[in-house]
Amino acid sequence: FSALEPPSTEIDRLKNENYVVLKDGVGTYYLSLNITNEFLKDKRVRHALSLAIDRNYIVSNVTMGGQAAARGFVPNTIGGINAPFREEAGDLIDIYNYQNNIQPLKI
Repeated sequence: FSALEPPSTEIDRLKNENYVVLKDGVGTYYLSLNITNEFLKDKRVRHALSLAIDRNYIVSNVTMGGQAAARGFVPNTIGGINAPFREEAGDLIDIYNYQNNIQPLKI
């Protein structure tokens, strides 16, 4: 976010009053974790934290600026060789059914 962006609670009003127009942009917001922490050294813990984030909730209820929920680090709008990158490479996170992201634990 930048100081030039309106508060998310004001976006709908500003759009309705024609003060702002939303345009597509390219970017990815992410959390950087301290992997020197004893627990965060384990990539399974970091993966579980990633899966615990409801990306659809964030774009619908927090940022509220028309953003698309991230399905991987590369944004949805980046082109691939013959199609959009996400279509060619596939999604890393299923944002529609989080159950699909869980792999059974093999003991």
